Amino acid sequence: MEIEERFEHPRKGQQRSKQMNSSKMAVFLAKWPSLRPAVATAKLHSEHDKWASDDPKDWHAILTEMRHNVQERAGSHLEQQVRQSPDDRHATMSRNVNPPPNQNIHKPSRSHLKLELRRLEIRLLMQTADFTPPDLCPQPQEQFQPVALNSSYPVAVCGDSWEAALKRATDLFDYVGRSDLQKPSIHATSALFDLAQSLEDLCMYTYAHTVASWALQIRLNLYHTVRDAHRRDLATVLSLEARLLAGLGRLDNAANAAQEGVQHCREDPMLHGVRLANALHAQALVFNAAGMKLEAKAAASEAVEILESAEEDKPELKHYLALAQASLAHLLVNGGNYQEALAAAHGAITTARALVGVADSRPALASALLIKANALSALGDKSAYVASVHATRHLRALVSERPALTISLAKALILSARHLEDAGFTWEARKSAEEAVGLLRMLHASAPQVFVRHLAEALAHLVQLRTAADGAEADVFDIAQEAAVLFRAAALHDAEPLGAVLVVVATQLRAAGQPAQAAPSAVEAADIYRRLWTQRPDEHAHALVAALRLASACRAGTEEALEHAKEAVQVHKQRTDGERLAREQLLTRLLMDVVVRLKELGREVEAIPWKTEAAKLNMALVELSELPPTPNARRLEDLRDGDDGDSDIQSAT
Repeated sequence: MEIEERFEHPRKGQQRSKQMNSSKMAVFLAKWPSLRPAVATAKLHSEHDKWASDDPKDWHAILTEMRHNVQERAGSHLEQQVRQSPDDRHATMSRNVNPPPNQNIHKPSRSHLKLELRRLEIRLLMQTADFTPPDLCPQPQEQFQPVALNSSYPVAVCGDSWEAALKRATDLFDYVGRSDLQKPSIHATSALFDLAQSLEDLCMYTYAHTVASWALQIRLNLYHTVRDAHRRDLATVLSLEARLLAGLGRLDNAANAAQEGVQHCREDPMLHGVRLANALHAQALVFNAAGMKLEAKAAASEAVEILESAEEDKPELKHYLALAQASLAHLLVNGGNYQEALAAAHGAITTARALVGVADSRPALASALLIKANALSALGDKSAYVASVHATRHLRALVSERPALTISLAKALILSARHLEDAGFTWEARKSAEEAVGLLRMLHASAPQVFVRHLAEALAHLVQLRTAADGAEADVFDIAQEAAVLFRAAALHDAEPLGAVLVVVATQLRAAGQPAQAAPSAVEAADIYRRLWTQRPDEHAHALVAALRLASACRAGTEEALEHAKEAVQVHKQRTDGERLAREQLLTRLLMDVVVRLKELGREVEAIPWKTEAAKLNMALVELSELPPTPNARRLEDLRDGDDGDSDIQSAT
């Protein structure tokens, strides 16, 4: 809220005004026919909440229970916090004592402006890292998920330590508890708004939404009394509601709230500056979550245009501009607009670097560099690693000051490893991947359910790098097995990286002379790739063929092995990728695999047509495969039995 209060300027706002024309509005309404007036939306927001209540008389009791639950979550980590009985807690909240030290939280100040900017940059970093902290509120009939609190997790979205964020929320609970919530007042709605933001900082989204809906209810009552005086703050509360609803998966309601917030800003020329940009930024994130890429791009682009046209040359405004430019670049990458994303990312990098020595713009700079790297990689530019390595350097320095950014550093290291690998720097890629795994192991130890997927994926990538560089190194097998266990724990049974690590497990067991033990992993890998192949044939045919060859080799002498070999032939014949000669060579090997499996079953006559088809493609390879197994023919046997397929999978994944 403070960003707009410090930078809004009526005359400049009028010059920057951009009205939504009727045709655009018609398109929007056609896609979202459920848009409702603000009052109806406010009621709809709370209809599924555990504590849904439109009666302010109930709010103090609900706040008391919320405060108790927050303290339970905090446990002994609440600094200087003494446990109280429910009666004592209610009495404490009801007493009319002196306000806490942060009672002026509603007044614009540089410290609170910095807090708002920190919230924006933390959300952007999480967005770039593809990490959304889960809701720490317990679901009905459930207890809090076990979490071992440390400096890196849980994440405090405000950028402070977990303890500091908890202290702020606790003080606000007390502050709100002394407020008269039954009378519509600016004091009450502002206090509830700040409490909702503090609960969002703690990743307690359900509680934050409940409190924000109360703030919206009071603000609506005030707005209907004096519209012009409360339009600005109503738009701000609606943007908060939109973000919280989107986080809870209620995208229709989130779109309603976001659109109302934008519309209120458009109705008043005095709000056409930073206030409108802030509402558009919130709307863009909702559109992106709903899969409306074009609408998200339009909203985010307009927000950036408004901030770029601002004549104020204040560091805080430039910092906000850098974050908005980076956010736009991220949305453009998600939408496949890579050239436009590069331009937006370059703008964010330039803006952020211009702030060096004036404001701490490293989070915005790191985000923009990572987004630039992703856009370059998508365009096939192998220099993407340069931007990602610079980003990890900035994040590594930031983590020493703000441990809550550990997950962002870990995900940035994984991206750097991929970009370094693409550029041929395999040793550096491996080191980056190992550092990421180390960080994710620490986070996983703190909150297993939250980080199990991220650790599994990081281990799978490390296995890929280690296998490509070292072949059958002993500890690669252990890492692959660990990754497979974690994928199953995360219920990611169809994940492509799981298929890759299962191939490594099966390959090494077979190489150790244990084909029977290798077979289940090879078959599971083939099952995974088969399901992926049915969805995207061109993308996964290569890996499916290789997995089927491996499964066939592990189950040699069985009907199942023969079926795997035949299926590999059928899948490969549908492929159109790659060079024709290479496809024919592999098809020859696959046909000879079928011949071998038939001979193992004593069905030589049945093998004749398969061998004939292979001979038409490559007679020399067929004749070579007929030679007796000698040391000189060992490579041929490996190719025939599936090792070449294993390397195919490594390159495919």
